[in-house]
Amino acid sequence: MGIPECRKVLAMVGELHARGYELLRIMPGMSPSGVYWRTAITAAKHITRENGARMDDLEAPAAYYSIAAEDQFFGWDDADDAGAVRLADLFVARCAEVAEEARGSDPAYVEWYRDMLARTDPDHLPVAYTDSSIPDDGLRTFSEDGRDITVPLPPPGLGRLRAREFDSYDE
Repeated sequence: MGIPECRKVLAMVGELHARGYELLRIMPGMSPSGVYWRTAITAAKHITRENGARMDDLEAPAAYYSIAAEDQFFGWDDADDAGAVRLADLFVARCAEVAEEARGSDPAYVEWYRDMLARTDPDHLPVAYTDSSIPDDGLRTFSEDGRDITVPLPPPGLGRLRAREFDSYDE
């Protein structure tokens, strides 16, 4: 359990991009303990213009996943064996507000996302923030073997220029 489930979530976002939800963005990061990778999934209009992987307001519509949830994707108890395609189906049905806000075209982000998936394959997860630092020159990665690679920042979002200060969400 762990990184493979997180990679399914990342693949699900790629699947949703292919279905026309190109404005869907991720805000991946690490818990304050540094143990749990997690991501918020939201529409580009809730992502800052200064960092394409940071939400401008954590109260905006979003779906949250943490590695601590293992195969209980987004708190769903009936998707433990789902692949990216099935997760995408469930996401559209169960996170309809987020999905609807993400319908549209964003080819620059889709291209960046495909590149990020390729760079991080098979066992790295992108990290846009940790409790101790926020890189401004790219995304770092989390992997079980501790190797770190850098991924370029995604294109800017469509939200406010600066994010409000926020606390981390729970594991």
